[in-house]
Amino acid sequence: MLILDMRLNNLLSKKDLVHMMDLVHRSLSCNDESSFRFLFKELKGLFPHEHAMCLMAVPAPGGGLSTFDVFNSDYPAEWISSYFARTYCRVDPIVKENFARFPVQYWDDTYKRTPPPKDFLSLAADFGLTKGYTYGRKHCVGAKGSLFSFCGPSVERHPRNELILEYLIPHFHRSFAKVLLRNDLCVTSPLSDREKEILEWVKKGKSNSDIAIILDISENTVKYHMKAIMRKLDTRTRPQAIAVALHFGLIDY
Repeated sequence: MLILDMRLNNLLSKKDLVHMMDLVHRSLSCNDESSFRFLFKELKGLFPHEHAMCLMAVPAPGGGLSTFDVFNSDYPAEWISSYFARTYCRVDPIVKENFARFPVQYWDDTYKRTPPPKDFLSLAADFGLTKGYTYGRKHCVGAKGSLFSFCGPSVERHPRNELILEYLIPHFHRSFAKVLLRNDLCVTSPLSDREKEILEWVKKGKSNSDIAIILDISENTVKYHMKAIMRKLDTRTRPQAIAVALHFGLIDY
């Protein structure tokens, strides 16, 4: 968590950070397709790319996807149609890796490890879809997970781009789930009273050691509860956890 915060400060300008925080804020109030589409368009100002799409799916046992919902921001419609008509999701190493481990993937790296069929690469090249990033998140209930892809000539392999995706996609995933499922919050269990109490102190800027003294518990206990909070809220940093908890009324403003 501390490492992520340090990378944000090292790789992003103040203007970038403000832009990213604005996208996080907008994602929390995103409840329909038009507002979700707006998020994608705004992301281009922070992370340059030509095409973007996402899907929420359940991976099939034998490969591919058994059920899925697709949101196409600006991928070529003919490519989307051909991709699913030819069931490329069964042989696409990006899809396989995404639903196996949900890592940030730069396409060329994955293709070098697991080369896709030549006809797949040839068709993708015809549409100019050769350089890109993919990142997804496992949904907090069931076997579903998301996949977000961004591609185009302007997409370069760079730690800055990976950091932006690593930070924003969990929020975009949650927004996409709300749009699809009409579900305000999906957590494995509600926050306990102790977890809410700790998060209230985190919101006030208190450190783990401060909170331990205030609540008369060990610092390790505070760390344990913070890990549980972030797991339940599907967040990776303290600011993200606070933002989600505030939005859904789990703690007070």
